[in-house]
Amino acid sequence: MRLRALCLFLAFAANLAPAAARDTKRCPPDFSVEHRLDAEQKAALNLNARERAAIADLRSVTMAPIREKYDKREIDRDEYNRLTKQRDDALDCIEADNNLKDQQSYYTEQTKLIEAGCRTGPVDKMYAGWLKEGDERKAKACAKADLEYLAQTVKRLKEIQADKLAKEEKSTPAVKTADASQKNAPFCDQIRAVKSHAANLFAGITKEKREKWFIEPGTLGSKGVKISDMAAIDEYATPIAVSQDFLASRAECSIEVGTEKNIALRIVPTYACDWQYDKTNRRELEERTDRLLNLVRGCFVSTTEAGEFYRHQFVGDDAVDVSGDLYYGEGKPSRIYLKIAKHTPTEDRACIDYSFQRKEQDRRLCMSRLKP
Repeated sequence: MRLRALCLFLAFAANLAPAAARDTKRCPPDFSVEHRLDAEQKAALNLNARERAAIADLRSVTMAPIREKYDKREIDRDEYNRLTKQRDDALDCIEADNNLKDQQSYYTEQTKLIEAGCRTGPVDKMYAGWLKEGDERKAKACAKADLEYLAQTVKRLKEIQADKLAKEEKSTPAVKTADASQKNAPFCDQIRAVKSHAANLFAGITKEKREKWFIEPGTLGSKGVKISDMAAIDEYATPIAVSQDFLASRAECSIEVGTEKNIALRIVPTYACDWQYDKTNRRELEERTDRLLNLVRGCFVSTTEAGEFYRHQFVGDDAVDVSGDLYYGEGKPSRIYLKIAKHTPTEDRACIDYSFQRKEQDRRLCMSRLKP
């Protein structure tokens, strides 16, 4: 799990606060405010990701003329070093500002949740700490920059962004049509096997636990920090790894098991697969995602569409919840992901009701989704 994916999970989990942290007179019980603010935050993060892609281009275009002058002997080594440092100082400032915008997006979402009555204040120390750290890093970096050169560099960045936007492929609507071409092929055999294990919460295909580190042991003398401790999700190996040749990437599949103490927030055991891409474009990523999920649709006797929170979200054979989506990294690593979990709509509703009303019958029903 990448850092940004982890941050998104933490932000989303924080939105689903228990009743004690919500003003039910102001905050709608259907989580519509939380979902809207989550979408706004993701849009801000995507906008910032596009700026990072432009900054990467900016590094190249600002270094080329300096190197060219030096190669032609128009400047000596001292001048080359001076110009390079001037450029690096300006870019460090710009990158620190980009990082601060990321931290600001998480902090802003939390303040809006508090204002809407969906959370109690103040903003969690984690988000406040990120913002303070980012602000200090920007101030330190920008203090070194030559202001006139920085202004010229920012102007060049805006030009690159405008050019990239003009050439950028726009997101296309999801194609949701079942493809039954592999109904009798190994791919669908695997999907149906996953479905059959969902009733027992994938116990039959859950193998050894995987330990992944957010901070590796020994870093700056620390004992390390496990991702499972931060995200309240344990990850286990599984022998079933679905994939397709057209995905052109090896699938990394696992069983994810929630460990959150609050049962209303704990994720149910989920079969999850990821496909990572270092280089791709949006259109290709969307087409691969749609093709994959439509093949999955074709493995079931019946499917029912279940929402628009993900690019694909449906119920298969009234037995499993299936979701699939993509993350386009704007020139950075991208991914496609597929998740399959036991279909428990009544129990899910009880979890939401328990968050507000704290009735024992709702708690028992909510708990039942975590048992085979």
